[in-house]
Amino acid sequence: MDKDLTYSREVARTLLKLFETGFAVDADAAHFIDSTLGCPGRKDLLDLFSLPDSDAAALVLDLVIAPDDSIRQAVEACLADRPGISVDSRALLDGLPETIPTALLFSDARGKIPCTVPRPAAKRLVCGLNLSKPIDPGLCESIKKALHRREDRLAVMAILRGCRVDLTGPAAPLVRAFVPRFPATDMSLFFSHLRLLLHILERPGAESDLFAALAAEQAACLQTLFRAARLEKQMAQNNMETLMMQGGRGLLAVDTGDLKQRLNMLNAVCTAIFERPLPADPAEEPLDFSWDKTV
Repeated sequence: MDKDLTYSREVARTLLKLFETGFAVDADAAHFIDSTLGCPGRKDLLDLFSLPDSDAAALVLDLVIAPDDSIRQAVEACLADRPGISVDSRALLDGLPETIPTALLFSDARGKIPCTVPRPAAKRLVCGLNLSKPIDPGLCESIKKALHRREDRLAVMAILRGCRVDLTGPAAPLVRAFVPRFPATDMSLFFSHLRLLLHILERPGAESDLFAALAAEQAACLQTLFRAARLEKQMAQNNMETLMMQGGRGLLAVDTGDLKQRLNMLNAVCTAIFERPLPADPAEEPLDFSWDKTV
């Protein structure tokens, strides 16, 4: 038997077990459903899913039955003996029935809402899992050596599978360098820094000069911080009406704490990969803000 077909069937069985258990509707999803569909009650939802091909039903199913970390990790556990393998999406879909019974689990009085997942919704889930994406074997080996806990390895593989970076090309050695050098004592920090690295690598040209891409992101963060500081100073000296009469372009909505944290993370990622930090923060504002009268 074709081994790739065996993996496809194993993943299909795993997905069917998840459908059998049902999917919890978290607070954000419940809020979106209520605000979009006018706070539907239990009967409203049952009526809604009596027509599973309707736009409203498809919207709710796509929102709740989405390839989140838990689903991705459950799938990666099926592939753990051959990490990085690509699974044919069509073969996986062939292993799933045309309609799949499941339930949406609300934490409020609506409780368990049985429903049926039609083929198009199942297809969107399978496509979202991105299992046809191969991952460089050397990167998989680096993850295996650096992370000793199985659940940590599965979580990293799920993150890699879900990103838009080609991990068989020039980006693979960069991620492979990051994995063993970034401290894995706090896995939440490890995951957040890995996601930041992948986010930067998604940008055009970043994989050919990652140091320059990280430095450009640092400069953009600094520019926003400088602008926010100057605007805060002007706000302390003038009221809003005066600023607008002077041609101000409005307030700058930014969380300076988040920006400073991002700067620290960029520097930590750079140090892990290149074993040297990004250029030191300039002592004075290096950018010309004369074009913007809000600052």
